[in-house]
Amino acid sequence: HVLSSNGLSPTALLGGELAKEKTNCVVGTSDILIAEADESDGTLEKFQPQYAVLTSIDPDINVTSERYSGCSYNLDQALEEVTQVFLKFCLGVEQRLLVCCDHPNIKRMLRLIASPQWLTYGLDEEAKLRAVDVQQDGHCTQARIVLEGRPLGVLRVPLPGSHNLRNALAAVGIALNAGLRFEDIAGAIERFQGIRRRFEIVGESNGVIYVDDYAHNPQKIEAALAGARSVCRERVVAVFQPHRYTRSKLLQDQYPFAFDNADVILVTEIFGAGEEPITGVDGHSLYRSLVAAYPGKTILFAPGFPELKSQVQTVCRPGDLVVGLGAGSVGGWMRRLAQPTFFPLPPGRRVS
Repeated sequence: HVLSSNGLSPTALLGGELAKEKTNCVVGTSDILIAEADESDGTLEKFQPQYAVLTSIDPDINVTSERYSGCSYNLDQALEEVTQVFLKFCLGVEQRLLVCCDHPNIKRMLRLIASPQWLTYGLDEEAKLRAVDVQQDGHCTQARIVLEGRPLGVLRVPLPGSHNLRNALAAVGIALNAGLRFEDIAGAIERFQGIRRRFEIVGESNGVIYVDDYAHNPQKIEAALAGARSVCRERVVAVFQPHRYTRSKLLQDQYPFAFDNADVILVTEIFGAGEEPITGVDGHSLYRSLVAAYPGKTILFAPGFPELKSQVQTVCRPGDLVVGLGAGSVGGWMRRLAQPTFFPLPPGRRVS
């Protein structure tokens, strides 16, 4: 978006659909190609870009892929293997690599190896490209941007949460390397309309706002709910649809720590995405682990949409923010729940 807005006309192949363009593939006229790469099956090792951004390192891998077949369901081994994939990728970057030094696993990697061509970014004091004085203004996140001690100006990101600010900061770094002025970069980012299924507000019904977010691993869930908490003055209601049996088994011990910013949690059955079920791995077992981790929270199990609809109608009240989390069908469920005709108000109840 930043490069396109400033006349560089890149071609882009993305994982998410741009809200404005309504596609995840943009065909440009220049020789610039932007590709969102995926580490989950190890194919990231095949990339040798001129410029790259490394946002995070998490053990969210496909254990059935050839690259990670030896990991089984050992989380430490999975993290070690995916770190090796990222290391190989980073060493193959020809010119400039931006790495988010806020992420603990990236910090760990930087202690092993680093290069003068690598530019660290983030909110951390050690970041060369840094966001300071971060403020939340409604759904916008604002910060002053500093490059190696030199102030560049103010950046306003029209999305909530520090994770979106970090992503915008990475875009700033790439655009500066492309020769653009900070003022032009910041202006483009402020006009960004977002990506579908990335904290996408899909509607409001009876004073309850519904959001669809693709977050499907513990780290992304934690970030999405922190963003929700930063803009919600009432309750944050998390609706989590686990995605894939293999992922749920690999990350089952991490999920109970991802929901600190949710006041109410509703867990559905696992969306299998074509995988065969695994004995002992299901939505109800995850529900039980969350109940044990958060004894003071309201936590409910809603296997499918009919149960979810009933529980949302019972639990939610005006002012709540309902965040659907997952890479499966939960996004469609949020859109159905947001239809005003879905939940007629009880007699005598009004929403101002």
